[in-house]
Amino acid sequence: MDNLGGGFAGPNTERVATELEASREYTIRVEADGGAPVSVEWTRPSAIEAVAEVAAEADVAVVLAKTDTTYGDDRKQFGLSGNQNTVIDAVTEATDDVVVLLNTESPVAMPWAESVSAIMQLWFPGQEGGRAVADLLFGHANPSGRTPVTFAESLEDYLPGGVATLPEEAEAYPGVDGTVHYDEGVFVGYRGFDARDVEPLFPFGHGESYTDFEYSNLRVNPDRVPRNGQVNAVVHVENTGDRAGKEVVQVYVRDREARVERPPKELKAFEKVSLEPGERCAVAFHIDADDLGFYDEEADDWATESGTFELLVGHSSRDVRTSKRFEVR
Repeated sequence: MDNLGGGFAGPNTERVATELEASREYTIRVEADGGAPVSVEWTRPSAIEAVAEVAAEADVAVVLAKTDTTYGDDRKQFGLSGNQNTVIDAVTEATDDVVVLLNTESPVAMPWAESVSAIMQLWFPGQEGGRAVADLLFGHANPSGRTPVTFAESLEDYLPGGVATLPEEAEAYPGVDGTVHYDEGVFVGYRGFDARDVEPLFPFGHGESYTDFEYSNLRVNPDRVPRNGQVNAVVHVENTGDRAGKEVVQVYVRDREARVERPPKELKAFEKVSLEPGERCAVAFHIDADDLGFYDEEADDWATESGTFELLVGHSSRDVRTSKRFEVR
């Protein structure tokens, strides 16, 4: 390992998980480049057993997991480091009510996702992160955040290029012989998942709430839009639960007759609305016809073609609640 010292980002930390046989002695050797201090710590198997015993006696078990990436340090693996997955598995075996808090800067593999009651993605919580998490866990606040990226089941689901074990020899990252291959074209993020029909673990725009929302009465005006005109849409959203909450209404557009390869749908607008229990509101969107276009490489300019389009409105990129077609002429 390379010990780069303290500084703003703090010292480097390397975690390694390994299987050990009972009643057998092992010699551990650590080689470090850089200045002192260097410390070695290890988590005994009995410590995980103790955690499981405590979880079994609790009403709800809350497990905090994190990644170790720091400033200027690229990720070296898609999963959680060390024995964190082992700890989560042990806790889920001990009790049915488990909440996992992910203090990670990006999605990670979650082989235990179906075994836990809830997952809270903390991203970069900051100084008030503890208070915010407590308010959400105890129901003093209603979560309303949405995933700004797609959470995949596996690393292979992200990359259209050749994939190898990070950090070496994956075409998309870190590249081969110093060359990174951007093969996805316009099919980045949720667009690629849609185009390749890959089911994500959690889709782009996803987020849970302590209440429920229903969509109705989507209207699009006009249904025939001039090429330099505007699409006006209105949808009704109602809080059908018993808690006040916020919903992020997302508008996607599908070009059904494009002469070039386009994603199955593209996010064009979104609006966050706050509703009391039983309250309903009308959410309006205005999308210029220019925003329906694509970049025409032959003409070296943006182009909006005539044809049939579809407006899709919903809770996430994979949770479309209502849709309407319209024409551009």
